[in-house]
Amino acid sequence: MPFSIDGNLDGSVNPDIDFFKFTGSPGQTVKVNLQSNTFDPTLGVFDSSCILINSNDDDPAGGTSNSKLTFIIPADGIFVLAATQCCDFGFNIGGNGTYQLTLQPFQTIGSISGRLVNAVTQAALPGFPDPFATVMLQLCDPFCHVVVSEEGVDSAGRFSFTNDSLGQPLEPGDYQVFASATDYLSRQTPVFPVTAGENHDVGDIALQPPVFIGSISGRLVDAVTGRPLSGNIDPFAGVTLTYCGDSGCGFIDQAFSDSDGKFVFTSDFGGQPLRNGTYFIDAFADQYKTTSAQFDVLLDGENRVVGDLSLQSLPIRFTNKVPCKKIPKKGGSCLYSVRVTNGLATLFDGDAWSFVGASGIGSSLDFTQFQPKPTQRVLLQPGESRTVKFDFPLPSTVNDNASICAAAIVGRRPSAIWDTVAETSVFCMTKGTSGFSLMPTKDGHRMFREMESRSTHHQAKPK
Repeated sequence: MPFSIDGNLDGSVNPDIDFFKFTGSPGQTVKVNLQSNTFDPTLGVFDSSCILINSNDDDPAGGTSNSKLTFIIPADGIFVLAATQCCDFGFNIGGNGTYQLTLQPFQTIGSISGRLVNAVTQAALPGFPDPFATVMLQLCDPFCHVVVSEEGVDSAGRFSFTNDSLGQPLEPGDYQVFASATDYLSRQTPVFPVTAGENHDVGDIALQPPVFIGSISGRLVDAVTGRPLSGNIDPFAGVTLTYCGDSGCGFIDQAFSDSDGKFVFTSDFGGQPLRNGTYFIDAFADQYKTTSAQFDVLLDGENRVVGDLSLQSLPIRFTNKVPCKKIPKKGGSCLYSVRVTNGLATLFDGDAWSFVGASGIGSSLDFTQFQPKPTQRVLLQPGESRTVKFDFPLPSTVNDNASICAAAIVGRRPSAIWDTVAETSVFCMTKGTSGFSLMPTKDGHRMFREMESRSTHHQAKPK
């Protein structure tokens, strides 16, 4: 060895499988490759009694459909190799096409080792507990796409690879180590060669620790008047905060502004400090158009003030919200209304409808969404108002502690469902031991915003 055979399978008349008998040194480890550009090969190795020792369809390292096996020559020194087409694991069907079979002694390296450390303090990063540091070994042939093995480091941050994920010894070649730890910036080493028998130490891999900022704050104001928008009273203004990092973007927290329109974030919803990076703020208020801002907060301990975020009042306004009265536990009809006013300088021709969402109701899905009654046309001169009324039944079967919220929506004709111009929360209620009762207005607005994530009322076609 090494030894190479070029062969051809021709199964046009009879099944064609090629078998080759070899004699070698007992106990020697041998690597066999079966390659073909014309078919997907399957490789088998048998002992002298024609008992299958092992077989392979695709290279376990991945990346190709060629076959690869590593095995130890049996005690009598005799082994048989079989070449066939996928997926002939019985080695009795055969195939068609040319191939090359190669044998060579299997060489192994000693190990690949190293240590993960904090780039600032040089302290070791353990695999358990936090920050749960891990390393992944990749074979570069030529690209570093083949994951050989992955493991957590020990309590001293150290790791050592001697086998692949299937328990096979590592071969000489070009490797790369990818290191990661919770809240740290991931890092990969340069590609490095490892020769037969070598114990390769990559040394310390330093991961950059997270940088935590101090706070993010700002103020919500009316775009025309400049007056602060409060989260405690109408229009119940607030903001949602989104963070974008290495693993993508995600919701961080939500806050309602104070009586001066101010808000501040110092941690996420779980109480964890805020990391440096890119943030998005979405500012909202009842009957105002949502506005957004994007910014970077990079410095350790930085207190970022985004300033005033101006929200534009919607020209179609809702007033005189009249929720339904308290309904007994046995159920009843919920009657409610709202007044629609045209704040435009031109005639408004549109449709108004309501939308109800409820959660914790005790059904299989435990929530529902529906439109209570047909659309009502609102044809309004500048400054003109009209009251629209809605109702829906509340059955006794609704679970205790269920939450029910009703909203009103207005759209502009002729495509009102696609040209929505105004929306408001009318009320939210909950079911208790004595029946259905209204939530406090502030709590109702907060519940309404939570339910909005499930709502599809902007696309729901009014009847």
